[in-house]
Amino acid sequence: MPMLHDLGAGWLHPHGVHIAKKLPVAGMAVYDQLPVALNEQARAALGGARPVLLPLFSPRSARLLAEEAQTARAPLWVAPISAAAWENWAAAAARHAVAPTPDAPGILHALREMLAVEQS
Repeated sequence: MPMLHDLGAGWLHPHGVHIAKKLPVAGMAVYDQLPVALNEQARAALGGARPVLLPLFSPRSARLLAEEAQTARAPLWVAPISAAAWENWAAAAARHAVAPTPDAPGILHALREMLAVEQS
C-alpha cells in the first residue's frame, strides 16, 4: 500500500478485533464481530435445491460460513470480496466470482456476473 507509507504522525486505522491485513499506520480495535449460528431459514436454504448466493466480506467470514456449509445440498454461488477470502472458503462451490474491487459494489458485481451466466 504505497499511498499509506510515510504519512507521518497522527493517522489511526480503526478496525475490528479480527483484521485481514495490518496497515502501516497505528491501529485500534473499535468493534468485534461475534460469530452467529445460522438460523432455520438459512439452514433450510442450504439444504434445498435452489442456488444460494453467498457474499463473503472477509476471509474470516468465509472460513466461518464454510464450516456451516460443509453439508449443504444447495448449489453454492460464492462471491468473495478478495482472493484471500476465496482462499479461506473450504466448502464446495458450484460457482464463484471474486469481487473486482474489495467493497460491497465489487461483491454485487461478482453476484451479477454469476447471475448473468445463469440467464444466458
